[in-house]
Amino acid sequence: MKEQLKRELNKTYLILSSGDAKYEESYEIEMLVKNKLETILPLHVLRMDGIAELYYEVSSKQTLKDCAERVKINAQTIRCLFETIDYMIGEMKDYLLEMECIVLRLDHIYTKDGKFYFCYCPWERKDVLNSFRGMLEEILGELDYHDTEGVELAYHLYQCACKGNFHISEILKMHEKHEKKEALVLQTEEQAVDAEVPEKEETVKKRPGILRRIIEFFLKKEEAPSLEIEENFPHEELYQEFFAEQNTGAGYTEVLEPVDTGTVLLENMPVGHWKLRPLLPGFEEFLVEGDSFLIGKKRDSVDGYIGRDTISRIHSRLFIHQERLFITDANSTNGTFVNGVLIEPGMDVEIFPGDRILFADVGYECYNSL
Repeated sequence: MKEQLKRELNKTYLILSSGDAKYEESYEIEMLVKNKLETILPLHVLRMDGIAELYYEVSSKQTLKDCAERVKINAQTIRCLFETIDYMIGEMKDYLLEMECIVLRLDHIYTKDGKFYFCYCPWERKDVLNSFRGMLEEILGELDYHDTEGVELAYHLYQCACKGNFHISEILKMHEKHEKKEALVLQTEEQAVDAEVPEKEETVKKRPGILRRIIEFFLKKEEAPSLEIEENFPHEELYQEFFAEQNTGAGYTEVLEPVDTGTVLLENMPVGHWKLRPLLPGFEEFLVEGDSFLIGKKRDSVDGYIGRDTISRIHSRLFIHQERLFITDANSTNGTFVNGVLIEPGMDVEIFPGDRILFADVGYECYNSL
């Protein structure tokens, strides 16, 4: 498919050309030209020497990709986008059109005043689920990872697309119902905390803090430093300061990041299955499979379940690209660490055999089994 943007007088057009592709005349283009669909960009057609060009008017509209480069995609945008797609599926049926011809790419989805518009290209037919999966992979890269609801909704939609179970309206309703339930539970817990007697709070013994367990995990000391903090993620400055102090101490093992020197040992060795081995009893080993492997405590929405309070509902995402393993933190509350380094939410970090990963305070070691 060939494409270009063209401005004529006071209007701007996205032009999709059939080019070398064989295109036979059909009712689809006439249906689109003669009927104004709410979810399809208005268009007209030019035909010359067996080549068809679709002129989609995009005046004063912006692509979703351009918008995401300025403002990251949040839950509201995702919900509005997929509600529009759900409505569009009904329109396609009413006008005897095919969803396979909708171009589901962020640079071909236009938006204006909170509404979304799509391109219909009859010579660009693709499997619907693969198109949804590709679009959601783009969305995952443009997410606002500080918006927990948006992260969970995007990963849930992506997981459903990978599994082939993709009923948009049902997913949105289920997610909305779940969010209301979570909000009610949170409100109930807050009310219960407010109702507690202040004197009792002083008698509650704190559990070992996450920072202490992280230190024990990476430094492997018999006696961890005496640090007692609350059961939430410590400030990154405190974490880095402690490791800096330990850099010259006995028993410290410096973690070196891999450096690309142009020569990689064993680069021609066969690659097997990527696995995560737990370093503490009571946790299961994970075999990383598929295009996306989610880690978290929301049992019905993740592939690797870790039932622990410090783990977020959707904590991290692992994925394999060209036989290499990568990890992304999904803006988890207590963070994801690779070899003692806290990774930024939304950033893809490559994992190598022997690397140690901390999901909050739960440790795993990565290895590759042939």
